[in-house]
Amino acid sequence: MKERRPIFYDAERVRWRRTRRVLEISGVLLTALLAYFFVNIAVSVELPAGLLPARPAYHAAAVIAANLGMTLLAEAVDILERAGVDRGRALQGLTGLVRGGLEASLDAGLPAALTGPVTRGDVGTLAVHVETLRADPELLAAYLAVSRLALRQARRDGRPVNGAEAVADILKENQ
Repeated sequence: MKERRPIFYDAERVRWRRTRRVLEISGVLLTALLAYFFVNIAVSVELPAGLLPARPAYHAAAVIAANLGMTLLAEAVDILERAGVDRGRALQGLTGLVRGGLEASLDAGLPAALTGPVTRGDVGTLAVHVETLRADPELLAAYLAVSRLALRQARRDGRPVNGAEAVADILKENQ
């Protein structure tokens, strides 16, 4: 019996030349079209009309809300890890708090959704936090800076009802 050659195998690349060229050209064109499509989408993301003049402010606000918020979350996970909590469990637990805070912000609005020792005027807890963070001066400085911002936001909402001046004093003393 005569040996048959496979129909589609083409070691010398002579068969199906036209079909192969059509497929290669189609592949190049499709790749170029997809690249154009993705570049066009990336370039044409538009801000709402009211935000266009405020593009630098919008970007700074986005960095504060997203990137710096995640930086603070990473630092909080580090604190718990140094205290002996597994890093994964620390992230999981703190993520639940962050989600709850975000949902409360969407439901109640800001600054009404803010919680914590600063907004409650809880000087004792604030003092314990300051002492706990003294070992890391950069983190303590960040905690105090963000706490001063929390106090500013809480005051817009008429809080803390009691202890606002004592909270402000602790935040100033430990700068």
